[in-house]
Amino acid sequence: MNKDIINLELLEKIGQIAIIAGRAVMEIYKKDFDIKEKKPNHPVTEADYNSHNIIKNSLENLKKEIPFFSEESDHIPWEERKKWKNYWLVDPLDGTKEFIKKNGEFTINIALISSHFPILGVVYAPTISRIYLAAKNLGCFIKKASINENNFHLNIDSKLIAYKEDKFSDKKLNIISSRSHINDEKMKKWLKIQNEYNLNYSGSSIKFCLVAEGKADIYPRFKPTSEWDTAAGHCILKEAGGNIRNLDGDEIKYNTKDSVINPEFIASRF
Repeated sequence: MNKDIINLELLEKIGQIAIIAGRAVMEIYKKDFDIKEKKPNHPVTEADYNSHNIIKNSLENLKKEIPFFSEESDHIPWEERKKWKNYWLVDPLDGTKEFIKKNGEFTINIALISSHFPILGVVYAPTISRIYLAAKNLGCFIKKASINENNFHLNIDSKLIAYKEDKFSDKKLNIISSRSHINDEKMKKWLKIQNEYNLNYSGSSIKFCLVAEGKADIYPRFKPTSEWDTAAGHCILKEAGGNIRNLDGDEIKYNTKDSVINPEFIASRF
């Protein structure tokens, strides 16, 4: 993709789209809503669909030449997807289970993929008015952003300085894990071989953002995730100096196969 396409103005526009989608999500969140199942253990709500439609229409108006792929449009066949070099990869409501529980731990995720890697990512957590944005060669930004914000702009004060350390220190390892998989047996085995650590739990892609901020050191994941779950957070973490790697140590890729399921991975700020 032409590097001139990825600029601060585009990042701001995607941030504004995420905020508008967050506004629609919060309208549903504040009232009673129906819950359906797309498939077993995969709930969906009106908020998922409303956010999907807002983001899809907004991105198509912004860059109509770039294909759009979302959790709510996962019916697009591999024969079509495998031809894509650049495409939007979106989770319109990441953490639907947390949304249903009303614990606030859900996000709106928007990523731009180019040649199998995310080159732009936005994660918006509307309940805490916090937005994370990153783009290749532009860095990572963190900013307060309420759902009522209609004129979203970035400034140098909101830019995160990338970490320079190349290994963990002797302090306790701060581990973040998925709230939905507290009883994960693989996770329990992995923890047994670690030295001293603190373990906390969270829902949605906010975990990648906490690692990017340095509020956690590492996020190991041994349960299945889909590519739209990780792409935006992947870009944010990478621009903050970290990465997401499979258990062989290779950076995870996108749109390389029919399945959209990621390999098991370790997300780290180093």
